[in-house]
Amino acid sequence: MSNNSNNRSSQSSRGRGGSRGGRGGRGRGGRRRNNYKKVVKPIVKYDGPKVGTEAYTKLHKNNMVHKSRDEDTIDRKFIPYAFNQDKSSDKYFQHLQQKMMDFGWRMNEDDDGTRQFIHPTYQGEAYPVYTHELSTGTYICLPIMSRENDPKGLGCSIIYKYNTGDCKVETNEWKSGWNTRKGVRQQAYNKYLDMRRNKRTQYIEMAKTDKSVIVWEKDTPRCNPETWRNDMLSMRDEY
Repeated sequence: MSNNSNNRSSQSSRGRGGSRGGRGGRGRGGRRRNNYKKVVKPIVKYDGPKVGTEAYTKLHKNNMVHKSRDEDTIDRKFIPYAFNQDKSSDKYFQHLQQKMMDFGWRMNEDDDGTRQFIHPTYQGEAYPVYTHELSTGTYICLPIMSRENDPKGLGCSIIYKYNTGDCKVETNEWKSGWNTRKGVRQQAYNKYLDMRRNKRTQYIEMAKTDKSVIVWEKDTPRCNPETWRNDMLSMRDEY
Protein backbone atom coordinates (compact mmCIF):
# COMPACT_ATOMS: atom_id res chain seq x y z
CA MET A 1 0.00 0.00 0.00
CA SER A 2 2.79 2.34 0.75
CA ASN A 3 4.36 1.76 -2.63
CA ASN A 4 1.12 2.50 -4.45
CA SER A 5 0.57 5.63 -2.43
CA ASN A 6 4.08 6.82 -3.24
CA ASN A 7 3.57 6.24 -6.93
CA ARG A 8 0.32 8.16 -6.87
CA SER A 9 1.89 11.04 -5.01
CA SER A 10 4.76 11.18 -7.48
CA GLN A 11 2.37 11.13 -10.43
CA SER A 12 0.22 13.83 -8.90
CA SER A 13 3.22 16.04 -8.25
CA ARG A 14 4.18 15.93 -11.95
CA GLY A 15 1.30 17.83 -13.23
CA ARG A 16 0.77 19.37 -16.61
CA GLY A 17 3.52 21.82 -16.10
CA GLY A 18 5.68 19.95 -13.65
CA SER A 19 6.72 16.97 -15.78
CA ARG A 20 10.19 16.74 -17.19
CA GLY A 21 8.94 17.23 -20.72
CA GLY A 22 6.00 19.51 -19.95
CA ARG A 23 5.44 22.95 -21.25
CA GLY A 24 6.41 24.86 -18.14
CA GLY A 25 9.12 22.54 -16.85
CA ARG A 26 12.84 22.48 -17.26
CA GLY A 27 12.84 19.67 -19.80
CA ARG A 28 13.47 19.76 -23.49
CA GLY A 29 9.98 20.93 -24.31
CA GLY A 30 9.94 23.81 -21.88
CA ARG A 31 8.95 27.28 -22.91
CA ARG A 32 11.79 29.60 -23.70
CA ARG A 33 11.20 33.00 -22.26
CA ASN A 34 13.05 36.03 -23.46
CA ASN A 35 13.81 37.89 -20.31
CA TYR A 36 14.93 41.09 -21.93
CA LYS A 37 13.30 44.26 -23.10
CA LYS A 38 13.36 45.37 -26.73
CA VAL A 39 14.90 48.73 -27.28
CA VAL A 40 12.64 50.89 -29.43
CA LYS A 41 14.50 53.61 -31.25
CA PRO A 42 12.61 56.88 -31.27
CA ILE A 43 11.67 58.34 -34.64
CA VAL A 44 13.28 61.69 -35.23
CA LYS A 45 10.90 64.13 -36.83
CA TYR A 46 12.23 65.99 -39.87
CA ASP A 47 11.73 69.71 -39.45
CA GLY A 48 13.73 70.85 -42.47
CA PRO A 49 12.47 72.19 -45.80
CA LYS A 50 10.42 70.03 -48.12
CA VAL A 51 12.42 67.77 -50.41
CA GLY A 52 12.60 69.16 -53.93
CA THR A 53 12.01 72.76 -53.04
CA GLU A 54 14.44 75.60 -53.65
CA ALA A 55 15.27 75.83 -49.95
CA TYR A 56 16.18 72.14 -49.87
CA THR A 57 18.41 72.55 -52.92
CA LYS A 58 20.28 75.44 -51.34
CA LEU A 59 20.71 73.47 -48.14
CA HIS A 60 22.29 70.47 -49.90
CA LYS A 61 24.00 72.28 -52.73
CA ASN A 62 27.47 71.70 -51.34
CA ASN A 63 26.96 67.92 -51.26
CA MET A 64 26.10 67.68 -54.97
CA VAL A 65 28.86 66.53 -57.34
CA HIS A 66 28.81 67.99 -60.82
CA LYS A 67 30.88 66.38 -63.56
CA SER A 68 31.71 67.92 -66.88
CA ARG A 69 33.49 66.79 -70.03
CA ASP A 70 36.07 69.51 -69.39
CA GLU A 71 37.46 67.40 -66.56
CA ASP A 72 38.47 64.70 -69.06
CA THR A 73 42.10 65.50 -69.79
CA ILE A 74 42.56 62.60 -72.26
CA ASP A 75 42.05 63.48 -75.90
CA ARG A 76 39.27 61.37 -77.40
CA LYS A 77 41.38 60.47 -80.41
CA PHE A 78 43.61 58.40 -78.11
CA ILE A 79 40.67 56.37 -76.77
CA PRO A 80 40.34 53.05 -78.69
CA TYR A 81 36.93 52.12 -80.07
CA ALA A 82 35.76 48.74 -81.32
CA PHE A 83 33.04 50.16 -83.56
CA ASN A 84 32.64 52.70 -86.33
CA GLN A 85 31.71 56.11 -85.00
CA ASP A 86 30.66 57.49 -88.38
CA LYS A 87 26.86 57.21 -88.25
CA SER A 88 26.20 59.78 -90.97
CA SER A 89 24.86 59.01 -94.42
CA ASP A 90 27.49 61.08 -96.26
CA LYS A 91 28.87 58.15 -98.25
CA TYR A 92 25.39 57.15 -99.38
CA PHE A 93 24.49 60.60 -100.69
CA GLN A 94 27.91 61.08 -102.26
CA HIS A 95 27.38 57.81 -104.11
CA LEU A 96 23.96 59.02 -105.32
CA GLN A 97 25.41 62.31 -106.51
CA GLN A 98 28.17 60.56 -108.46
CA LYS A 99 25.61 58.26 -110.05
CA MET A 100 23.43 61.19 -111.11
CA MET A 101 26.46 62.87 -112.65
CA ASP A 102 27.28 59.69 -114.55
CA PHE A 103 23.70 59.58 -115.85
CA GLY A 104 24.15 63.03 -117.42
CA TRP A 105 22.07 65.34 -115.21
CA ARG A 106 22.72 69.09 -115.36
CA MET A 107 21.52 71.74 -112.92
CA ASN A 108 20.47 75.19 -114.15
CA GLU A 109 19.85 78.26 -112.03
CA ASP A 110 17.43 80.98 -113.14
CA ASP A 111 17.82 84.71 -112.60
CA ASP A 112 15.58 84.60 -109.54
CA GLY A 113 17.79 81.91 -107.92
CA THR A 114 15.53 78.93 -108.69
CA ARG A 115 17.54 75.80 -109.44
CA GLN A 116 16.26 72.91 -111.55
CA PHE A 117 17.65 69.75 -113.06
CA ILE A 118 17.38 68.88 -116.75
CA HIS A 119 18.34 65.79 -118.70
CA PRO A 120 18.78 65.38 -122.47
CA THR A 121 16.66 62.20 -122.43
CA TYR A 122 13.64 64.15 -121.15
CA GLN A 123 13.83 67.23 -123.37
CA GLY A 124 12.01 70.33 -122.17
CA GLU A 125 11.33 68.94 -118.70
CA ALA A 126 12.69 70.51 -115.53
CA TYR A 127 12.74 68.67 -112.21
CA PRO A 128 13.05 69.94 -108.63
CA VAL A 129 16.24 69.80 -106.62
CA TYR A 130 16.66 67.85 -103.38
CA THR A 131 19.36 69.34 -101.14
CA HIS A 132 21.16 67.36 -98.44
CA GLU A 133 23.73 68.81 -96.05
CA LEU A 134 26.74 66.63 -95.24
CA SER A 135 28.45 66.47 -91.88
CA THR A 136 31.25 68.64 -93.31
CA GLY A 137 28.84 71.48 -94.07
CA THR A 138 28.77 71.04 -97.86
CA TYR A 139 25.55 70.44 -99.79
CA ILE A 140 24.60 67.75 -102.29
CA CYS A 141 21.86 68.28 -104.89
CA LEU A 142 19.88 65.45 -106.45
CA PRO A 143 17.11 65.44 -109.11
CA ILE A 144 13.72 64.30 -107.82
CA MET A 145 11.09 62.77 -110.11
CA SER A 146 8.42 60.13 -109.68
CA ARG A 147 9.13 56.63 -110.86
CA GLU A 148 6.02 56.64 -113.01
CA ASN A 149 7.47 59.51 -115.04
CA ASP A 150 10.96 58.02 -115.16
CA PRO A 151 10.82 54.95 -117.44
CA LYS A 152 14.59 55.04 -117.98
CA GLY A 153 15.34 55.05 -114.25
CA LEU A 154 17.66 58.07 -114.33
CA GLY A 155 16.45 60.18 -111.38
CA CYS A 156 15.74 59.81 -107.66
CA SER A 157 12.59 59.46 -105.59
CA ILE A 158 11.72 60.06 -101.94
CA ILE A 159 10.28 56.85 -100.50
CA TYR A 160 8.02 57.22 -97.46
CA LYS A 161 7.31 54.45 -94.94
CA TYR A 162 3.92 55.22 -93.45
CA ASN A 163 4.17 52.58 -90.72
CA THR A 164 7.35 54.11 -89.24
CA GLY A 165 7.23 57.65 -90.63
CA ASP A 166 10.74 57.37 -92.12
CA CYS A 167 11.74 58.58 -95.57
CA LYS A 168 14.70 57.76 -97.78
CA VAL A 169 16.05 58.99 -101.10
CA GLU A 170 16.52 56.15 -103.60
CA THR A 171 17.39 55.89 -107.26
CA ASN A 172 14.80 55.05 -109.90
CA GLU A 173 17.09 52.69 -111.78
CA TRP A 174 15.67 49.28 -112.58
CA LYS A 175 16.71 46.40 -110.38
CA SER A 176 16.63 42.76 -111.34
CA GLY A 177 13.94 40.85 -109.51
CA TRP A 178 16.23 37.84 -109.25
CA ASN A 179 18.54 39.78 -106.93
CA THR A 180 15.80 40.43 -104.38
CA ARG A 181 14.92 38.10 -101.52
CA LYS A 182 11.78 36.93 -103.29
CA GLY A 183 13.71 36.34 -106.51
CA VAL A 184 16.34 34.21 -104.78
CA ARG A 185 13.64 32.06 -103.21
CA GLN A 186 11.92 31.68 -106.58
CA GLN A 187 15.18 30.53 -108.16
CA ALA A 188 15.59 27.88 -105.46
CA TYR A 189 12.01 26.71 -106.02
CA ASN A 190 12.50 26.48 -109.80
CA LYS A 191 15.65 24.43 -109.24
CA TYR A 192 13.68 22.09 -106.98
CA LEU A 193 10.95 21.66 -109.62
CA ASP A 194 13.53 20.84 -112.31
CA MET A 195 15.03 18.19 -110.06
CA ARG A 196 11.63 16.57 -109.54
CA ARG A 197 10.84 16.62 -113.26
CA ASN A 198 14.15 14.97 -114.09
CA LYS A 199 13.59 12.33 -111.45
CA ARG A 200 10.11 11.60 -112.79
CA THR A 201 11.49 11.24 -116.30
CA GLN A 202 13.96 8.66 -115.00
CA TYR A 203 11.18 6.67 -113.34
CA ILE A 204 9.13 6.71 -116.55
CA GLU A 205 12.05 5.20 -118.45
CA MET A 206 12.55 2.60 -115.72
CA ALA A 207 8.84 1.64 -115.81
CA LYS A 208 9.13 0.65 -119.47
CA THR A 209 11.51 -2.21 -118.65
CA ASP A 210 10.67 -2.94 -115.00
CA LYS A 211 7.01 -3.66 -114.18
CA SER A 212 7.59 -3.26 -110.46
CA VAL A 213 8.13 0.46 -110.98
CA ILE A 214 4.81 2.30 -110.93
CA VAL A 215 4.57 5.87 -112.14
CA TRP A 216 1.55 7.69 -110.83
CA GLU A 217 -0.40 9.66 -113.39
CA LYS A 218 -3.29 12.01 -113.06
CA ASP A 219 -5.88 9.27 -113.78
CA THR A 220 -4.12 6.50 -111.84
CA PRO A 221 -6.62 5.01 -109.36
CA ARG A 222 -5.55 5.27 -105.76
CA CYS A 223 -5.54 2.21 -103.48
CA ASN A 224 -8.46 1.25 -101.29
CA PRO A 225 -7.43 1.50 -97.62
CA GLU A 226 -9.54 -1.55 -96.79
CA THR A 227 -7.99 -3.86 -99.41
CA TRP A 228 -4.58 -2.33 -99.94
CA ARG A 229 -2.80 -5.18 -98.15
CA ASN A 230 -4.40 -7.86 -100.37
CA ASP A 231 -3.71 -5.78 -103.46
CA MET A 232 -0.04 -5.55 -102.57
CA LEU A 233 0.18 -9.32 -102.00
CA SER A 234 -1.51 -10.09 -105.29
CA MET A 235 0.76 -7.68 -107.11
CA ARG A 236 3.78 -9.37 -105.57
CA ASP A 237 2.55 -12.77 -106.76
CA GLU A 238 2.12 -11.47 -110.29
CA TYR A 239 5.72 -10.34 -110.48
